[in-house]
Amino acid sequence: MRRILTATDLSARSDRAFERALALAKETGAELHVLYVIDEDLPSQIFADLSEAARGDIAKLLSAKGEGDRAVVHVEAGQPWKVIVQKAQDLEADLIVVGTHKNRGIAELFAGTTLERMARYSDTPVLLVRDPVTGPYNTAIVGVDFSPMARRTAEVAARVAPVADLTLVHAYHIPFKGLTMRTNAEGDIPKKERDAIERPLFAELTRFIETLDLAKDRTRQKLREGGTTSILGQEVRRSRADLLALGVHARSPLVLGLLGSTAIDAMSSPPCDVLLVTAIRQDAAAETSELQPTV
Repeated sequence: MRRILTATDLSARSDRAFERALALAKETGAELHVLYVIDEDLPSQIFADLSEAARGDIAKLLSAKGEGDRAVVHVEAGQPWKVIVQKAQDLEADLIVVGTHKNRGIAELFAGTTLERMARYSDTPVLLVRDPVTGPYNTAIVGVDFSPMARRTAEVAARVAPVADLTLVHAYHIPFKGLTMRTNAEGDIPKKERDAIERPLFAELTRFIETLDLAKDRTRQKLREGGTTSILGQEVRRSRADLLALGVHARSPLVLGLLGSTAIDAMSSPPCDVLLVTAIRQDAAAETSELQPTV
C-alpha cells in the first residue's frame, strides 16, 4: 500500500482506528494521512479555531506515539462521508480506516449512514476498526462467491493482513431442500448427497484460489451451507478471526445479507474488524460528481 487515509473525530471511539491506521502504515511503509472534518455551516472564525485545535490535538496524538513526522494532517469542511470519499480519491489512497462505536452493529452502520455512503460512492476499500490494536492481523475470514469482486476482496485482504492466515469461505444455499431431498430432524442431508453438491463447488473454489495473487501456504478454503451472514459470523467466532473481509457492490448477496434481518440478529455488533472492499466503477467520475458542492 502507498497511502492510507484515516478519518478521526478525536473521540475515544476513533482512537482504535487511528492506532490501526498508524500500525498499518508502519507495517507496509505507506504514507499516512489523517483527516478531520468540520461542519461546513459554522462561521469562518469558529472553523479556523476548531481547525487549529484539531491540528494541535492530532499532533499531540502522533507525538505521544513517537510518530510526530509520519502523518500528513488534513482539516476540511463538509459532510464527513463526502469529504472522506473525495479526499481518498484526491490522494489516490489505497485504504480508508474508520472507527465504530462499540454498541453499534455493522447492519446499523450500513443503513443510510456514513459507512453505507462510503461503500456506495468510494472506490477505496474501507476498514472498520472495532478492536484494540495488539499487533498485525493474525486470522482473516474472507467471504467469496467466485466473482471478480470476490477476487479483489481476497487480494485487498491479503495486503491489509500480509502475515495473517486467510480462510476463504463460500456459503451456498440448496433450493427447496426440504422438498427435493431426504433430511433428518436437524435438516441435514445424507453425506452422499452433500458430497455430490459440494464436489463441483470445492473444485471451483480451488480454481478460484489458484488464480489469486496471495500466499497460498497461508490460504485455506471452506464450504458451508447456510445464509452468508450467519455462516461468516460463525466462522469468525470459531476461528477467533480478527478481520472479516466482504466485497461490496449493489447486487452482492453479501451486502443484501448485511442489510437484511439476519444481519441484525447475527451481527448486532461487528464480530471483529471489518474490511469492506468496493468495486472499481467504470463510471466513478460521473458518480463522484455527486460529491461536489452545488452552487
